[in-house]
Amino acid sequence: MPCLMRRSALSETLLLGVFLLASSSIQAEERWIDDHELEARFRKALVAFREDGEYPDGKSIVEQLQEGTYSFDIPSVSKQENPIEGALAATYVVGHIYKCKDCDKWHSNIAGGVAISPEGLLLTNDHVLRFGDGAVFGVMNAKGEVFPIKAVLASSKRDDIALVQIEAPSPIPYASFSEKAEVSEKVFVFSHPDTHLFSYTEGIVSRFYLDTRKKIPRIQITADFARGSSGSGIFNAEGKLVGVAVSTRSVHYDEEEEFPHLQMIVRSGVPLVSIRKLLGIETTAASAKPTEKH
Repeated sequence: MPCLMRRSALSETLLLGVFLLASSSIQAEERWIDDHELEARFRKALVAFREDGEYPDGKSIVEQLQEGTYSFDIPSVSKQENPIEGALAATYVVGHIYKCKDCDKWHSNIAGGVAISPEGLLLTNDHVLRFGDGAVFGVMNAKGEVFPIKAVLASSKRDDIALVQIEAPSPIPYASFSEKAEVSEKVFVFSHPDTHLFSYTEGIVSRFYLDTRKKIPRIQITADFARGSSGSGIFNAEGKLVGVAVSTRSVHYDEEEEFPHLQMIVRSGVPLVSIRKLLGIETTAASAKPTEKH
């Protein structure tokens, strides 16, 4: 957005001093995220994958979304020195490219995913992959590295969770699973709300509940996420996975009003019990049911 005011020389000098003071506290590894550049890089890489002709298109991906589990060997767990950096390294953009009816340009559709093994296995939502018009699907990490999705290994439309295989140099950073999650436990999310890529938010586990219509297990959290965040990991304070973001629901005081008053947003995720079921992991007594602190 263009600046609409001109600043005086004194103001410029003061601002420069503030910037230099602030920048002295910025660590060398920090960087500014350019959403437009990253999305363009993602789109360009997926166009190249499509031209290679070696990777499944949207129709093939949808056909692979068959109900079933995967025999998952849990990788060894190493304690993260920095849980937030570890979670970020395991976080991916997941999406596809397509062409609309109004132009010949390629467009991208972006959601989230989280790596759970060094061999390139990622979790995302089932609905993130149900785009038959997608030309090709791929993922991108926080470094801007883009990799194609080779196959869907397991999925559950009911629980809205899927496991995919990406083609990437092994090993890749990955998130390990928490044994259990508790109400009031601190959690954080790295997600891509409305293409604000790799956004960090934090909150707590609010409750565990069953979906009203289908009685599907869900974890409810207070950490913010929004459209474009489906499939993103929900992590505990140790950087271990406790769920995957799946949906939001706005609660209004009076739905019939012309401008209904927004009271709160309910943010839900796929819990560990559903993820373990997809991966064929035996659920231990400790993780079979969520716990509540008293």
